[in-house]
Amino acid sequence: MNKRTVSVDFSKKTGKTKPLHALPSGAKQGGAGLSRDISREFSEIGVPFVRLHDVEYPYGSNQFVDIHCIFPDFSKDADSPESYNFAPTDAYIKAIKEAGADVIFRLGESTDMFPVTLYTGLPSDIEKWADICVHILMHYNEGWADGFKYKLSYFEILGGADDVRVFSAERSAYFELYRVCSKKLKERFPKIKVGGYGSGGFYSLNRLNATDTEREYVSFLRDFLKYISAKETAAPLDFLSWYSYPASAEELALYAKYSRVILDEYGFKRTRSYVAGLNTAAFHSADITERADYVSDLASLLIAGGRSELDLAVISDLPTDRSFGKSFITSDGDMIDCPVYHTLLMYGSLYRLGTMYESLGDVRSETYTLASSDGKVGRVMICSRTFSGAIEVRISGRKAVGCKIRRIRAKDASTSRVSAVSADIPVTDKGVVFRADSRAVYLLDIDFSE
Repeated sequence: MNKRTVSVDFSKKTGKTKPLHALPSGAKQGGAGLSRDISREFSEIGVPFVRLHDVEYPYGSNQFVDIHCIFPDFSKDADSPESYNFAPTDAYIKAIKEAGADVIFRLGESTDMFPVTLYTGLPSDIEKWADICVHILMHYNEGWADGFKYKLSYFEILGGADDVRVFSAERSAYFELYRVCSKKLKERFPKIKVGGYGSGGFYSLNRLNATDTEREYVSFLRDFLKYISAKETAAPLDFLSWYSYPASAEELALYAKYSRVILDEYGFKRTRSYVAGLNTAAFHSADITERADYVSDLASLLIAGGRSELDLAVISDLPTDRSFGKSFITSDGDMIDCPVYHTLLMYGSLYRLGTMYESLGDVRSETYTLASSDGKVGRVMICSRTFSGAIEVRISGRKAVGCKIRRIRAKDASTSRVSAVSADIPVTDKGVVFRADSRAVYLLDIDFSE
């Protein structure tokens, strides 16, 4: 029988377990009425953040979050509470907070797919636009205009500034918009994290067939960092957000490394890097829910991301309406078959423990491993991407006295819908051994002796 060996040392910490299972839509969805409630699933997964960009798109683009939704008449007084329409966004955020998640608030507009764009151009008055953003923060963090004291931390200025469907003006116009708004926000709220800008990604680094548009993404980023790092146009950047639909876990790791390198190059060594929209390369395919390897593809990205320079990631495509979502599918209103739900549930269980520990022995494209512990129990997530055979997990640093294993994989060869099973497995002085199937994901829940 084929055999692979991985080693996990629960005495060697490698950092905090990263919040890579954030989501792009709220705990309640379904237009103004928020008729679909998935708060229970949010709590089960332990969703750490929800990024508010393209909320309920396209149907909610005139209701929630967007500047023109909250401040519908730009000619009105930015200092007057009567100029604002907070109610729909209030309800949306309230449901997220009640489900235990925090918010990454995108300041800007949703993607505009229509031939005539209405809201994605450069605001006629940048200073006033920034003042409106200040009042939005006042509403959600200081209680202004019958608001809240949520202490939201992350505020992203635009959600795809290098995409003409999000910002239809010149790149230099965005740079100035970002400079003015970020400085005003940080001066008024010094403890928040402000950043941008939903870069289209870094595919041109390694793909020979990269498009001109994809090459421009990197050019845009360099120009942006050069602008805000120059003395005369300096601006704060607490985090850089970018999209990624990688073809492999290794490709994601490459892009995460590049984001760190380029930020350091321009002097932003403390700036965090996060993927604003993460999914597999096949995500854009119509048959994503018919691919049996989808579960293991997504899990390998989470594991690779956890071991990379990434600080945070948002999984694309949460909406639970099948006609809208591609990968977050449901079965008769619940998520028993949903591949994204089960994969994030596994990762969320690691995240709850708080600290990552050293794991060694993975083989490229075959197995990927991530370990976490809170000192009382340990968990190991293993993605058997293409390997089929015995996997021995050697455990050191703590004495393991019991282990439960959970497996998720496609129900059959033609669908990504998930079959999930759990069982106890014996523990020896060395660790545990189990029979792994290819295109499956495993979670080992390990009890330590006192």
